[in-house]
Formats: sequence, structure tokens, C-alpha cells
Amino acid sequence: WIRKLRRKSPRFFQRLPIQPGEEAQMDFLEGPRVWANQDRTTKRRCWIMVLTLSHSGMSYREALADQTERTVLEALSRGLEAFGGVPQWLKIDNFKAAVHQAHRYDPQISRQFLSWSEHYGIALSPCDPGKPNQKGRVERDCRYTRDSFIKSLTETVTLEDLSLRLRRWEDAVACLRIHGRHKRQVREVFLSEDKPALQPLPERPFLLFSTARRKVSVHGTVEIDGVHYEVSHKLIGTQVEVHYDTREVRVHRMDDKGVLHLAMRHDRRWRKGELVSAPGGHPAWMNRSRLEREEFYRDQASRVGPRCTAHVDALLADGRGQHPRTHRRVQGIRRLAATYGNAILESACSTIAPHPEGAWKRLEQACIALVAAPVQPARKPSPPSPELRDLAEYDELLEQLAFDPAVIA
Repeated sequence: WIRKLRRKSPRFFQRLPIQPGEEAQMDFLEGPRVWANQDRTTKRRCWIMVLTLSHSGMSYREALADQTERTVLEALSRGLEAFGGVPQWLKIDNFKAAVHQAHRYDPQISRQFLSWSEHYGIALSPCDPGKPNQKGRVERDCRYTRDSFIKSLTETVTLEDLSLRLRRWEDAVACLRIHGRHKRQVREVFLSEDKPALQPLPERPFLLFSTARRKVSVHGTVEIDGVHYEVSHKLIGTQVEVHYDTREVRVHRMDDKGVLHLAMRHDRRWRKGELVSAPGGHPAWMNRSRLEREEFYRDQASRVGPRCTAHVDALLADGRGQHPRTHRRVQGIRRLAATYGNAILESACSTIAPHPEGAWKRLEQACIALVAAPVQPARKPSPPSPELRDLAEYDELLEQLAFDPAVIA
């Protein structure tokens, strides 16, 4: 009974009115097989992209070799230039180059397509999964292209020749047909209603870029085509997203919410193995000159004490700081201060005379000896004996002996 009822109650599709300049729809249909090389010995399949303005039915058609991001976006840009303007939004299918994850409520759109839509000021609107009727106007144009153009081809041509024939057929046949809803020619409706309502094209063309995920190496760099671009030592081990074209390389870090933030920008280089540095890409101490490092060492030694400063000055005197071993000795003295404390190191330096070839091992042994030496407890003063008199009493007794000999008796 339900099956019979379903036959009597067909599905209803609402016809949505589209205002001029409001929407465009894009889809692909499989084209005829074309020659894959100039010798015309091998054939391959191709695709025909159809971009249709929903109000007037004006279309732009182009033969494509594949459906990659770069190929499709270049064709879409040429289609908008052919229209002379940009509609408010673009209805697309869930093909892999544009939609990484199809979803009814939250589709995951490619970064490249999002950047392209922001550049042209057009909103991307993927169809719901399994709902091709949501872009029914371009679906109808695809069938019209197949029945009227592809079936009329009698010979195999190259991809460029196929695109040229498509444009000729568009001008001579497709644009002059009578539109089903408007009952007027498609070109007439486009010129009078659709084109004046389109948004203006941007002043500069969209620069296509490639996208890649990279892990920041232990050197704080990412590699693109054999060239190492410095990012930041703070991002070592993290995943970043790199956008690069023929002019520049842009490195973006991703926060917890999935939002990209520009971390570094470089001009594109091509010599393999080259390291492209950037300000802030490595710790600040790596940029210090020799004299700046020596001043830093003297400042650290002055915080320990004058004896330690004298040792460091002796090591760095007369330009000895040019030798790499000297800096290693000074760094060893800083390590002793961190290990045993400033007081112990200052005491150890007081036991050893400063010398330009001072041995770090002797300072370490002196610090160890000071740490291991037992601490002598402070001696408490003994209480006075009751048999001992005060000195003042003895002074009085001596005076009496001097003037009165009877006292002795």
C-alpha cells in the first residue's frame, strides 16, 4: 500500500528564484577522448567544466585535462573574466580538489579554494552530499552540452582545439538559444540583467599557490623543493602549513581551533640545498659577535666576584678570545658557578692565581675541595673560674704592697 501511495505522490522540488548577479553554478562532464601528444598516436580522456550564471543561463565552457586545484581555479578565473564580473556565491559539487570532507552542515573546503573565493569576493556553497538537484541549472547545461556539442563531433582533436571549438559553439549556438523561463535569448538576458548586477573583478589576478604540510626540523626550518626555509626555533617539532608559488613561500602555524596564523614569509629560492634565513628564526645569542660574547662573559663573571672577573679577564686578554678553546674555558667557569654557587667559585678563584692558560680542571678541584671541607664549629667562650678575682682587686693589692710593707706579712 505504501509503494502504491508513493507512486501517486511524487517528490516535490521547490523552484527557487535567483536574482540577477546572485549565483553561479559549476560542474564537470566527461568530454570526448582527445589526442595526448603532438604525434597524435595516443588518446586520453578529458573533462569539460561548465560555469553557468543561474539567472540568465549564460555559460562558460572549457576543456580540462584534469580536476586538480590549479587547473580548476585557473579555469574558474578565466570564466569570471569572460563574464566581466563576479556573482555573490558559487554553487559547486563535492569534488576532491575543492571539498576535502563533504558534510551537510560543515563541509571542509580546500585552503586554496578559500583563498581564491576571498580574493574574488565570492562565497563558496557546496551541495549537500547526494543532492545534485541543488545545482540543477548547471546539470541541465551539462546535458545540453553533451547532446548538442559532444555528439556532433566526428573527429578526434587536441585539448586546445576542443576548447576553441567550445567557444565557437557557445557564441554561435548556445548563447542564441531561447531561454526556457525568460522566453528570450540567453545573451540578451545576460547583457540586460545579469552583467550589470555582477560585482567588479579585482584589480590584480589571483596568484595560485601550492599547499603542503611540513614538520619543522631540529634546525627550525622547512624544506620546499630542496631549499631550506628558516621558520622559528620555537616551532621545532610542530606541524605547519606551507603555501608557496613562484614568487614567495608563506609558513602558517595552526592554533588549537584550526585557525592559520602567518609565522614567516620568504622570497622563493631555487638553488637546492640553500638555507634561507629569517630574523627571529634562531635564538638571539647566535647572532652575537665575538666582542659581544666576551662582554657577556665579563658581565657574568662580575656577578660572581672580583677574583672570578680577574680569571676571565686573563683568559680573554690580548685577543685570546679568537681561539674557540678560550670560549669553552669561560663557559666552563660559568658552569661551575651554576653547579657550586658564586661563593664557592669566588673562594676557589682566590686560591689560584689568574693565568691566560688557566686550567679549568684546577678550579673544579678547588671547588670540590671547598665543598667537601668540614665546617669548624665556632668555639664558645668558657665561663670565668670562681677562683680568679677581678683585675681591679689585683691593682688595689699592688698599691698597698708598694706603700705598706706590713701588708705582706
